[in-house]
Amino acid sequence: MENSIYIHIPFCVKKCDYCDFLSFGVNFHDEALREEYVKALIGEIGNTPKASGPVSTVYLGGGTPSLLTEGQLERIMDALRCEYEFQSDAEISMEVNPGTVDEEKLHSIGKAGINRLSIGVQSFDDKELKLLGRIHDRDAALRCCLIAKKQGFTNVNIDLMLHIPGQSMESLRRNLETVKELSPEHISCYSLIIEEGTPFHGRYRERPFDEETEGLREAFVRESLCGMGYVRYEISNYSRPGSECRHNLGCWHRNPYRGYGLGAASLFYDGSGNEYRFTGEKNIQVYITRMNSRQPGDPFDMGAPLTKEERMEEFMFLGLRCTGGIMETDFSDSFGETVTGVYGPVIDRYLQTGFMSREEGRLFLTAKGLDVSNVIMSEFLL
Repeated sequence: MENSIYIHIPFCVKKCDYCDFLSFGVNFHDEALREEYVKALIGEIGNTPKASGPVSTVYLGGGTPSLLTEGQLERIMDALRCEYEFQSDAEISMEVNPGTVDEEKLHSIGKAGINRLSIGVQSFDDKELKLLGRIHDRDAALRCCLIAKKQGFTNVNIDLMLHIPGQSMESLRRNLETVKELSPEHISCYSLIIEEGTPFHGRYRERPFDEETEGLREAFVRESLCGMGYVRYEISNYSRPGSECRHNLGCWHRNPYRGYGLGAASLFYDGSGNEYRFTGEKNIQVYITRMNSRQPGDPFDMGAPLTKEERMEEFMFLGLRCTGGIMETDFSDSFGETVTGVYGPVIDRYLQTGFMSREEGRLFLTAKGLDVSNVIMSEFLL
């Protein structure tokens, strides 16, 4: 079975005002803490349970992985290659903040074996970037995208954000025109979610736009990107045909993946038919101390195996994120029961109301079903 690896780098120059990820801003020159963390991370890779089977994808996320030095990045990749067999065509992705890279840095990233970039642009509008608390401006975002092409990266994602407070249709249109000019292979287009505990939550207690306005803007984005030749393959993700993010597809299809680093999540198969979903330590000092003191073979707590019901739930609400949906035969092969035997009434209701469709044994959400996917997916909890 193929495996994927996720590496979490929690450091940022400055935490964005909307962000509730496990990350924190540190002094840009606080090299000592970053080096301690990298050593602990490499220790975790070498001294904790490893998945069996070749690695098909690696994803370095954060935080801001592009804060790592060339040497740190190479050491992490060397540690992974020492412990795992990589497929020859492995997709190795890394998140990049445009405010932390130049031509030399992007060259070193490619030299370390990274072959896919995910550039956290969010917007090409300076006012919106300032409001979000981003450290880069429009010019830096454009430079990053153009240098990536110059450095030979042929698989680039651009992150865009919708429903930013004050975002006008004109600025949204300009963002999409810029995307068209840059022509990346992949677009992740997310809606801003105002999370408790973030500076945004204190400023914007209510959604910046009503549901109707959000729906119209999302439809405009979909039509625009599809008109440029992108294919929507997941709720928030579009790509040129053949450039879908293999790592994320693996997660949505419940392929095993091993997460390393602060608070990193894993879906681990033990080879005896048991599946474990667990998350790593979230306190950085505790994490560093534990990983530095671990030895190979030390006990490792993965929690209890997932129940059959939990696995069926995940199969449905993760698989239905993708526009391709789920195959009914895959469900029965995995669980020894038919999907209609378990979820028949829910499926029938959404088929009848046009939120779901069935074609040749494939169940998937329609366009209007994807618009209310959170509500629909909650009904697949047992």
